[in-house]
Amino acid sequence: MPARRQPGPTPPAKKLKTTNAALPADEEVNLAYYHAVQEDCHKILTHLGEDFPCQPAVAIAKANEESEGGIQEPYSSDAASRALGNQGAYVAAVNMFWMDFLKSPTPGVPLRRKSVEDLADYIWPQGALPSFLLKLLEVQAPASTTVAEVPQGLQMLSPEGYAHAALCACARDLPQHKEQWARILRSVPCAFVVVPSGGRDVWIHAWNKRNAITQDYESLSRTALQQAIEIATLKSRFEADEGRPLNNGDFFQLLTAQGLKKASSQDDLSPNLIANAIQVYEKIRGPEMLEPLADLETRYGSKSCLNEMCNLHALAQKPKPEARVFVLQGIHDLVVRGLVNNEDITKTSLRGDKSNAGWIALLELKRNCLQHWLTIELPKAKVADKDRMLLKEKLASHKAYRENLCGEDVSWQGGLARSSLEALQLLEKLVFNKHYDNGLKGMARAHKNAEEVTEHDSIREDWSKVVSMRENELMEEAVKDKMDQEAPEEEPTVLASMRKPPTAFSEHSLGYWTSLANTSVRRHVSFVVVPGTQGQMQRLVAQSSLKDLEREEGKKLVMVWLDTDLMGEAPGPKAQPGLRRSLPLEANGELRSIVHGTMQARGAQLKTAEGETTCPAPGELICVHDGGRKIMPEVRKLFRAMTSKGDILDCNEKQASIVFNEETIRVRKQRIKSSEAYTCQTSMSMFTRSILVPTMIPEKRRAHYQGYNTGDVIGWVDAVPANALWEAPRPVKEKVLGKKTLTLTAAEEGLSKDQKQLRAAEGRLETVFSGTRLPQQFHSELLASLCCQGVVDLTPGQGFLEQACLDARVPVLAVCLSEAHAEALEERLTKYCLSKFVEQGHTLYREGANKFLKPDGSIKEDKGDDEPEEVPKPKPKAKPKASKKKKRVDDDNSGDDEEPEDDTEAGDTKKPPPKKKKSKKEDAEASSGSEELW
Repeated sequence: MPARRQPGPTPPAKKLKTTNAALPADEEVNLAYYHAVQEDCHKILTHLGEDFPCQPAVAIAKANEESEGGIQEPYSSDAASRALGNQGAYVAAVNMFWMDFLKSPTPGVPLRRKSVEDLADYIWPQGALPSFLLKLLEVQAPASTTVAEVPQGLQMLSPEGYAHAALCACARDLPQHKEQWARILRSVPCAFVVVPSGGRDVWIHAWNKRNAITQDYESLSRTALQQAIEIATLKSRFEADEGRPLNNGDFFQLLTAQGLKKASSQDDLSPNLIANAIQVYEKIRGPEMLEPLADLETRYGSKSCLNEMCNLHALAQKPKPEARVFVLQGIHDLVVRGLVNNEDITKTSLRGDKSNAGWIALLELKRNCLQHWLTIELPKAKVADKDRMLLKEKLASHKAYRENLCGEDVSWQGGLARSSLEALQLLEKLVFNKHYDNGLKGMARAHKNAEEVTEHDSIREDWSKVVSMRENELMEEAVKDKMDQEAPEEEPTVLASMRKPPTAFSEHSLGYWTSLANTSVRRHVSFVVVPGTQGQMQRLVAQSSLKDLEREEGKKLVMVWLDTDLMGEAPGPKAQPGLRRSLPLEANGELRSIVHGTMQARGAQLKTAEGETTCPAPGELICVHDGGRKIMPEVRKLFRAMTSKGDILDCNEKQASIVFNEETIRVRKQRIKSSEAYTCQTSMSMFTRSILVPTMIPEKRRAHYQGYNTGDVIGWVDAVPANALWEAPRPVKEKVLGKKTLTLTAAEEGLSKDQKQLRAAEGRLETVFSGTRLPQQFHSELLASLCCQGVVDLTPGQGFLEQACLDARVPVLAVCLSEAHAEALEERLTKYCLSKFVEQGHTLYREGANKFLKPDGSIKEDKGDDEPEEVPKPKPKAKPKASKKKKRVDDDNSGDDEEPEDDTEAGDTKKPPPKKKKSKKEDAEASSGSEELW
């Protein structure tokens, strides 16, 4: 709205019409409000004179003179010109009627006359001598370079309600205090501020000014607790001054006589409020009660549910003294964890009513239940003392509960028995969550005790499961103790010996070097067993050593590796006789929980409320090897929501073909019945948030194979030979694979007599991960060309990827199938490190180790200083060409998966061994592999 010059005398409001040019642009919204303002101006000018708006601001009176005087240096056009030109602002005393009272900086916003009248009564009480305005009013400085001697029509930037309240109070008092009001209105502290012309800039400045005042109120206003402390302290001072104790009524009368004021947002000052405040002051004390109040104030400001005197009084007066801290912390915990909305905590919800128990009664009952279970029920169920003490420590308070069960570190739960874990979950649902609240509220309303809570149907049923579980554990412990007493003491396992510190062995002994090797393994490889749920998987990965890796987006990434060949028992060389199938792969089962749990732990965004995470986090790569099986459509389901109707993935996919050296595949297949009996190609899919190269990692030449990491073919890859596969007896294999073993179908059970004898042969060895094809060199290639700084191996198998990580010093988390798998894998990797200690040029090479260790990792015999070190025997001289041809033919046959019966024949250099004809038994063993894949 354009600026308007304030007229000298304001005509009576009753003669004004709505079409008068003096009315503001928002006349339709605030017509009645501005009529009231004009009425005030008309009455003031009637008593102070029509020329009052043209009078200058009054100066500060001289000392000991009774002439008119203001409170600030009056406005000067020369000083204003200099200050505005130099600093863009000028502060001086002005005549309030130089301002345009009818021009709002925010036109169109409804104004309330009642608020103005309330503010006038608060600052200038009726009947009292009026005081000068002490708050600085901001106005827009004149736009012209020439500053007027007597400015008129100044645009207010401060909230207009403050100036209008002064006019309202003056019009109300006149003609009383006429001279005082004349001095007040001619000595108003005012700041001239340069604001660019235009409604938008003026509006924004006015907005910020109003919010600054609001923030001042928020920052300086008393909380309910502060008000209670202030009232209690003030009462003590009044009693000291009066020399006698004061009851609440006497104290209230004294406060009223002293002219104590209250803000509109505060409760009315009364003897009842004083009594409540003193109770709050006396009972809400100590850091364990004040810290929750301060935290809620930090989170919600003045809107905190405990910033109400009535709520604080309920918490101070209603709970029993011993339960007061637990109840107040419980309210804080419910709000902080989002179980209850802050605004839902009211006096009624705290105290309850005739039909419903309040939060105070419910939390008191929960506290009694917690103490009852820790002191009576857990000992009665014979829960181990160490578990019971640990639970008592971790559940000591709501703060302890949040730190120990809602934080990231929950590793302490690993030391609890299974029954203790179940008891922990029951107490968590009973005391700290709302699982049983419907039943508990009814019992709290009926004043039931903790013993009666144990008889509640659902609680009794859940607790009986814990008791039964504990009884089974005690029986197992008794049987184990009996067996330990009867059985002779067993020697420590090989792995336990490996895990001992090097200082436990004599220097340079085999145990010393083995301990060093195991230390290297545990420094780079973490072993965990695949959990049963997605949440457990998320916690395992989130708490692993990979959590400390700093992402280097665009340079390095963390790879999650999944090889479907190694997900369980599979066909292959020396596999279970008759087995011709692998474990079925279902994306919506265990695989989804493992992959999605891993992605969530690595920082991926949750896609749906069901816990689906369909796109990896930045700097993360999910790499899946299909093993030549047509399973990628099922795998791709992991990267789109289950409710998605299309086939579009939520992330990028890059496919690469892995081409094997045909000869290495051929020697693994002992019998080839047709030209399609085996395949030399598999595929690998890489899922990322954005394009892999060059967005996530730079373009790079492959380290061990031809081409670059931008290509989609990797070859030629030498498949793992049959004699390099991990072999173990069938019982050991079943322990390692756990639930991932396979039982032969009726069709597969149709074995020949020789095959059945072979299967039943005592001491027969089977390959544990028969489907293993990708060698360590291939995994080293992935680490190098994909710039991996960390690995999560969901299918470690026999550890070829872990060996590559040890060589490259890359941290890896190995998710094993069972405890037996994890222990065996750690033992195998320790022996691998030990053998590399003596290999010069290797990253694990240790100088001096070759003086004490052989290339296979065994200890050298001490031959004294004079005896030279054993030198490997030279190879035998080459035979004539005819014999050489014959030997080459024999070497081709040696690729079959057979074990030589006589080692001396292999070393005989005089005459090559005659070619043996396969027996029916060997033939049956050879046919036990898969015809399609091998």
